[in-house]
Amino acid sequence: RFADRFAPGIAFREDEARTYEALAARARAAAAEPDIPSEAVRDGLARAREFLRLAGDRWSRVARADHARPAAENADRVWAAARAFFSARAYVEAAGRFIEFTSQAPDDPRRSEAFFRAGLSYRRTGRFPEAMTYHQHNLDEYPESPVWTPFSRLEQALCLIDRRRTTDALRVLDGILRDDARFTPESEVWQLALFNAGRVGAEARLAVVGPSPAGVTDEATRARLVEFLRRYAPGVSGAPDPGVPIVLPHPETAHPYALPAAWLLGAMDQADGRYARARAAYDLVIALGAGVPPPDESGGVALAGWPEHLRDIYLSRDEVVVLAHWPDRLRQACFARGDCR
Repeated sequence: RFADRFAPGIAFREDEARTYEALAARARAAAAEPDIPSEAVRDGLARAREFLRLAGDRWSRVARADHARPAAENADRVWAAARAFFSARAYVEAAGRFIEFTSQAPDDPRRSEAFFRAGLSYRRTGRFPEAMTYHQHNLDEYPESPVWTPFSRLEQALCLIDRRRTTDALRVLDGILRDDARFTPESEVWQLALFNAGRVGAEARLAVVGPSPAGVTDEATRARLVEFLRRYAPGVSGAPDPGVPIVLPHPETAHPYALPAAWLLGAMDQADGRYARARAAYDLVIALGAGVPPPDESGGVALAGWPEHLRDIYLSRDEVVVLAHWPDRLRQACFARGDCR
């Protein structure tokens, strides 16, 4: 039944650069229907990713074999192959095709995005020097790009976090937060920079990532997380206050990273023996969890208010924070809340 809903209208055409988008849209629509078992969704998506990988292979071969076609048309095929590989999570192949696209289409408006996605693909395979290199290419060649260059700056910080260079990562994040000419608190990059500036300090304190960033105190880390919650979790006016009931009339409107921000606050307080504050933070986690939708078919949380390119990059994967396992975080919060006496 899943296959019947998934397959109609999806035909492989080697010259159709939008096939992967139609496929992904059909998968999202099917997975949202409650009468389709999750096992069938997972099986269908596994087959979808295999379809996308095959599509990427075929588009790559066609682009290389048919040199008589106009360069722009061949570049479209390479782009289609790259996006198909990226959607299939075949990141090594995706990075290669995105890099090939940047060489074939020096004047194409998608070139900045290609540099960004090449860097992102390399980070997801643990090849951090290559990731940093292609993000730097993006920053050097497209310093004024309104979308992809700012995200390349953020990605460089995330690469540094992954390499446990927390002090350098925080320097990049602080640069984003202080760049008033380029970013505002309404900017998605600014929001993610603020969250990760608090996250890296908290995770270092909790021995999840490398050493604590130089000169960063627990209170400075706490201030970052509290500011994030105050700005992006409606109804939260500051740090969770022991003895004050948590009232969030619309928890579903909170930023998707508000829940892990509150969880990190609770974990830090619990590690420091501040149990009343930890209980208050875990109460906030539970309240926020009431508004978090179940993970979508790609393993992340689908948030309608975020642009599609952000959902594709950050909300369908767990590199930034493990949103796919938010029920586990709620269970941890409930357990810790009972343990904080």
